[in-house]
Amino acid sequence: MSKKIYFHNYFLNNTNNLKRTWEGINDLINRKKKDSKVITALKRPLNQGISHDPLENANILNRHFASIGNRLASDLPSSDKSFCDYLPLNVPSCSFVFDSVLPSEIELEIMLTPSKKSYGLYSWPTRLLKCSRHIISAPLANLINNSVQRGIFPSKLKHAKIIPIFKDGDETEPGNYRPISLLSVFNRLFEKIMYNRLKSFLANIVYFMSLSTVSENSAQPSTQSWIL
Repeated sequence: MSKKIYFHNYFLNNTNNLKRTWEGINDLINRKKKDSKVITALKRPLNQGISHDPLENANILNRHFASIGNRLASDLPSSDKSFCDYLPLNVPSCSFVFDSVLPSEIELEIMLTPSKKSYGLYSWPTRLLKCSRHIISAPLANLINNSVQRGIFPSKLKHAKIIPIFKDGDETEPGNYRPISLLSVFNRLFEKIMYNRLKSFLANIVYFMSLSTVSENSAQPSTQSWIL
């Protein structure tokens, strides 16, 4: 009974923490965390033997991961329809306006970033970023505003650090590894800023579309119909 109460309280206290939730699930089902291993050997493509060279192994995994998207896309059935065919005919005429990013907004997003958040290339440790937020927030706000105005995303932020995670089976088979992409912490800040603005814009569209639907169905809509 005490174990049941413990896990009940644990999951209740970590409802919004996905990482801690999975840690609790793994602990509950006695699933042990796999130890990270150094990849010492990988099969070359086209049955060309096995590579023991670290640089060649990195290139083998890189080519394998880079080809997954094209292989999956080729398996998708073709369609004669356009995405416009699935959109409603009466779409409200809304225009998206990108409000300038303020340094205070950058500081808030920095503080909301988990301190133990993993980071990739061209990045800083999150703890260092939080300590310097008052200094770096203004340049970052200026960088994001210029990027949006010019329609150019910083090329360095497109680079990711790829961590191969072994799944199961033959350790020399590249297909038995899944990639984990670690992007720059600055990339995460950029994405959060854009997410907040797009979320607000789409919420307004849904709101006006709901009002339009209500006005068409009833001249005197109920109060509940106005609530999304």
